Parts: sequence; structure tokens; C-alpha cells
Amino acid sequence: MKLRFLLLFVSVFPAVLGAATVALVGEGERGKTVALQVLAAGDSIDFVDREELAKLLAEQKIILDGLTANEVRSLARPVKADLFVWIGEANYLLFEGANGFRLVDEPLPEGEAPAAILQRIRGALATLAMPQKAVFLSVAGIRDGGIPDRFWPESRRAADEFLRHLSRMAGV
Repeated sequence: MKLRFLLLFVSVFPAVLGAATVALVGEGERGKTVALQVLAAGDSIDFVDREELAKLLAEQKIILDGLTANEVRSLARPVKADLFVWIGEANYLLFEGANGFRLVDEPLPEGEAPAAILQRIRGALATLAMPQKAVFLSVAGIRDGGIPDRFWPESRRAADEFLRHLSRMAGV
């Protein structure tokens, strides 16, 4: 029986020179509100100009819900963003800008969402500032015909749980 397998890619990022820049986009009413609160509270973080980012989004006609690594790279490079943060109605995503690695994919925290998101942004910036101590894993599942259809829901849940577990590990 063929098995579904995972590919792990290890990448060490180049040193970040100067202050890191964060591109922040809010989508939907709640997402935009939380994004504005993050901007207001994150005075020590260098954010990409919102108008410049809006212009780029309009030019590239990218649908923000369901961003891919390629789309993040195409958005982050022109605005020189080290991190790309998307905040939606129910969840938020944080990507490494150069490679498009998804660093965070979590539900919006209840209560103090801006503070929790800022904490994750600062943690990611600290990791990028010390690349010699960071190891990033990108996991991609490859489907083959060997897994019976009845096992696919469970295998998807197991893969998602594996990714969540990896993302919570120190140093990964």
C-alpha cells in the first residue's frame, strides 16, 4: 500500500540588515478594525505604508483569503516587507516575506487580539533578526492513489495537527 508522505524543507534565512518591515492587511470589518488597532499599538514596528500596499494589491489582483507562498513573495518583495500579516474576520496569518513561509495560522484571539498578534509579530521579528539560531520547516503533503478515500479526512486532520505542533515548538 502506498503511503502519503511529507516533504520537509529546511531553510536558514539570510541576516536581516537594519530594521525589519511588516506589511499588514486587514480584510472584512473585524479584520480591518483589528489591523488598525495593531498599527496603532505597534509604534516600535516599521510597517509598510498602507496606501502603497493597497496600490500593490489592486495592481496584482490577489485575493487575500487563501494566500499562497508565491502570492506573499510577489507582495512582500516590492514593498520590502520581511513579514506579511493578513488579518481576517476569524483568523490571522503571518508569513515570512522572502520565501512566503507561513509562520502563524491561528484563530483571532478573543479579547485582546491586537496585543496577541503584536506579540507574535515581535516574536517572528526576533527570530528573523537571529537567523543563525532559526530553522524553518516547510511541510507539503503529496497525495497518491494509495490512501483509501475514507482515510483522507483523518489524514488531513493529522497533517494539520502535526503542523500546529511544529509551529508551537521552540526554535522551529
